[in-house]
Amino acid sequence: MTESRPDITPPSDPELVQLGAIGGHVVWADRAEEPLWLVMRDLGVSVCADGANGITRGNAARARELKIHIEPGASSVPLAAYHQGDRGRLPPGRIPLGLDAPENGLDRGRPVGWLVREDSPEGYIQPAGAPAPGYYMSTTALIDPRWRDTDARRYFDAAALPGFVLPGRGLGPWRVQLGDVALVQFGERRVWAQAFDVGPAGHMLELSIAACLALGIPDCARSGGTEKGVSITILPGSRKWFGPVVKPQPVDEINRAGIAAARAVGLRIGPQL
Repeated sequence: MTESRPDITPPSDPELVQLGAIGGHVVWADRAEEPLWLVMRDLGVSVCADGANGITRGNAARARELKIHIEPGASSVPLAAYHQGDRGRLPPGRIPLGLDAPENGLDRGRPVGWLVREDSPEGYIQPAGAPAPGYYMSTTALIDPRWRDTDARRYFDAAALPGFVLPGRGLGPWRVQLGDVALVQFGERRVWAQAFDVGPAGHMLELSIAACLALGIPDCARSGGTEKGVSITILPGSRKWFGPVVKPQPVDEINRAGIAAARAVGLRIGPQL
C-alpha cells in the first residue's frame, strides 16, 4: 500500500482550546467556533474489518498474520470480514474463516456489520463469482453510489484503504462527517485516513486494517489494536477536496486530499518522510 507520511505539526498545546471530550478523551482544536482541525492524543485503537469483502486478496503469510484460515495449497486468500461459519464459539483448533467474528457485528441480535435484505433476514451471502463466495457482504456507512448494495465495490475496503470510524454522532457538532480525512500517528509513523463508518457513541478510536498495518499496529480484527499511544488530527469538511460526490477514495487520493486540506487551514507540512 502506498503510504504518505507528511510532517504535519499542530500548534503547541497553549495555542489549542479544549472543546469537550469523547469517551474520556479530550478533544482539542485551533479555536472554539467552527474549528479548522481537531486533535485527540494517546488513544487506544481497535481494528475494524467492515467493508472488507474479498476484493483485496492476501497470500498465505498475510493470512497467517491476520489469523484466518488458509485452504491447503491455496496461493491467495480473500480478505473478507464475516463468514457465516464463524458464528459463535469456534471448535478447538479451527482457525477463523473471516477477518472478524459475526457476533461482533450484532446490535441486540440484529446484524449491523453486513447486508440484510428482505429475502435474506440472516444476511446476504456472496454468491459464486463474487470476490468471496460464502461470506457475508460487509457494509460501511461511506459508499460508492455507482454500485448496487450487493456489489463489493460499493463499500470502503478496510483491508486495502486507511480509514477511521466516527464515534456515533460525537464529532458532529464540530462539522466532522463521513468522507473527511485525518492524519493518524503512532510513534514515528503517520498515515492519512478517511472517515468510512460510524461506530458506537463515545468509542474512539477504530481504524481500518490497512491503517493499522501502515502504522505498525497489530492489525488482526479479532485480537489486534493497541491500548494507547495513537494521536489523530481531524480536518472537518476536508471531504470537499475529493469533489462533489462523497465516496471511498483510493490511497493516493486520500493522501492528496489530506495534504491539500492541511495546507488550506495552515497546518505546517514538511518534506515527505
